[in-house]
Amino acid sequence: LLNNECRYLKCKENWSLPAFIERYRDKLTKECVSSGLPKNEADMMYMVYDQAILPEEFKNLCYFTTAPKKEDGRRPDTKDTIVAWRNKRRPKRGSCLFISQQSYVIYQDSIARTYLPSHLAVETVGPWIEDWDSHAITSIILDILTRLLYQETKRRELFENQDIASVIRNENGN
Repeated sequence: LLNNECRYLKCKENWSLPAFIERYRDKLTKECVSSGLPKNEADMMYMVYDQAILPEEFKNLCYFTTAPKKEDGRRPDTKDTIVAWRNKRRPKRGSCLFISQQSYVIYQDSIARTYLPSHLAVETVGPWIEDWDSHAITSIILDILTRLLYQETKRRELFENQDIASVIRNENGN
């Protein structure tokens, strides 16, 4: 994050950490403001977005959202963040691009399709990883498969329990 030698994005040559902190002070965690290092994914997201050289058209399409911690103090998860975004933005029609990391793409795609209105086109992508560690990959895939099966079961239950009126409201974006 603090190295301009990024292989995925071109970074601004004149980017500076103090200027970034001033621009995003009200959005960053206190720890990030004091240390200059991201405390969570939201801090990291703002830092990468601020450093990257992006087309102007792209900047107008991005919307960042964070979800509050859960009542028991746990960090918000993908569902919490998608629901917070949905409730803040109230999307009508269009498409949503979610960017994730392998091997979470399929799981997070299922969450997005579960909790977003069906009138939105959803696409979830992530980079290909060439150097998988064969021992680690087995446990990761089994974990993701378990999460995906749980999420798909939840999605089907939600769909089966919807009455026709709520399906029509969702289709109309209400």
